[in-house]
Amino acid sequence: MVALITNGLNRMRTLRSFSYTPRWIVFLIDVALAIMAVSVAYLIWVNFQIDRMRLDFVLTGALVIVGIRVISFLLGHTYSGIVRFTGTEDALRIYYVLTAGEIALLLGSGVFFLLYDYLFIPVSVLLTEYVLLTSLMVMSRVIVKKVFAQYIGAERTKKNVIICGSDEYGIMAKHAMDNVEDATYNILAFVDVN
Repeated sequence: MVALITNGLNRMRTLRSFSYTPRWIVFLIDVALAIMAVSVAYLIWVNFQIDRMRLDFVLTGALVIVGIRVISFLLGHTYSGIVRFTGTEDALRIYYVLTAGEIALLLGSGVFFLLYDYLFIPVSVLLTEYVLLTSLMVMSRVIVKKVFAQYIGAERTKKNVIICGSDEYGIMAKHAMDNVEDATYNILAFVDVN
């Protein structure tokens, strides 16, 4: 993790170009989202009545949850995808990594309960945190992808294109070009070869 942060700090000079999101920034955003999800899950658990919270109980549980999440992020490399090209593959990786971490947390909580007859982390907190974190991580990547598409798309100039063939193949080519998300061309006309 130290190497990850050091590498990111060395690349800080290249952030002016803003052509990519460094891995360490994605990792720190993921950790911040995990902290936010745990905080909201505990607030929901006490019905937003902060005076009902036992601070030592909540802090210990939150540290364990965030610690497991950090380890799972590092092992699962959730930060390593190129965020501006996020797709279903990255969403599935997030889902698998968070599910594995959730299973570890549920098993650990169950073993702790069997050994000490005391529920260390409430199951409702774990499940709420899991749903929130999964949603937040996937949504954050989609939002960053859309921001990059808007930012980069504004700088691109569209090329004018003429499609040869006005039959069904030409129409299919036009539909294929229209369905490309980051299209950099403008269809001017169809030319019939007959």
